[in-house]
Amino acid sequence: AAAARSRRRTRCSPCTRWSAEPGRAMSSNPTLAAAAAATEATMPAATPATGRGAAGAQPGRAGAPLGFLVKTWPKLSETFILEEVLGLERRGLALRLYALQSADEGMAHGALAAVRSPVVVLPPLAWRHAPAHLARHAGCVLRRPLAWAAALAGAWRRGALPAFARAGWLAAQWRRDGVPHLHAHFIAEPAEVAMIAAQLLGRPFSISAHAKDIYLSAPADLRCRLEAARFTVTCTEANRQVLAQLAPAARVRRMYHGIDAQQFHPLRRGTGAAADAPPLVLAEGRLRAKKGLDTLVDALSDSCEVQAFHL
Repeated sequence: AAAARSRRRTRCSPCTRWSAEPGRAMSSNPTLAAAAAATEATMPAATPATGRGAAGAQPGRAGAPLGFLVKTWPKLSETFILEEVLGLERRGLALRLYALQSADEGMAHGALAAVRSPVVVLPPLAWRHAPAHLARHAGCVLRRPLAWAAALAGAWRRGALPAFARAGWLAAQWRRDGVPHLHAHFIAEPAEVAMIAAQLLGRPFSISAHAKDIYLSAPADLRCRLEAARFTVTCTEANRQVLAQLAPAARVRRMYHGIDAQQFHPLRRGTGAAADAPPLVLAEGRLRAKKGLDTLVDALSDSCEVQAFHL
């Protein structure tokens, strides 16, 4: 992170990525109530030139859906995204979920069955999908030729032509679905595709930044996406500080992941343990410093209220 902060800042234009056709539609379904509120509060009406459903449209409850772009759906380990989707649905927001690829894990989280929002999986970059890619890019050229040319030039400079390819397809689907605003999870590939699609379409996007997508990405690429996004949220204060130092003018907010408090509730624990038994603390994570397990042990050791505990 220190090395990233010390690098010289360079300005960049948003890059471009292609996108593919929605290969298949799947049905899918606290959480991040703050994200919904922030998106609705900051969303301006798109201009009529941006296409169907754009003029005066507001995301979520007003009828126009809020778009969500993820790399893989559904992914077993990314329960924080699943909980966010479920939380926004509980608040009554209409969503459209887009995935760069479908999962092939052989199992899925049980809560996935509660997701109601439709999911579109973008087809990969392959010869059999080339006609669809070209057709959608042709539509982007006809609607916004200067934006398309600028996006292509930016992608060429940044070595992001595969991203440009996918973003063209996504932009066309985004317009057809009448989505005024797209939110991308992970500031690496999904945010890159979302940024270019937003440039092609002339609509705003936002980002959720998490962990390795921050620290394994080039600082110049992060800065470009941060400055292009309407806002960025991230799940720790350390992440927020790193991103804010990379792009001081960008709007970066800390927002912790939530859980379903109805499901995970201390009053619903089993009653088999003795009343005076020490609390049982269960923590899961790799033994890496960024997982913060040492912080958990220190906090429990220093607590005046916890005299003993099992970990």
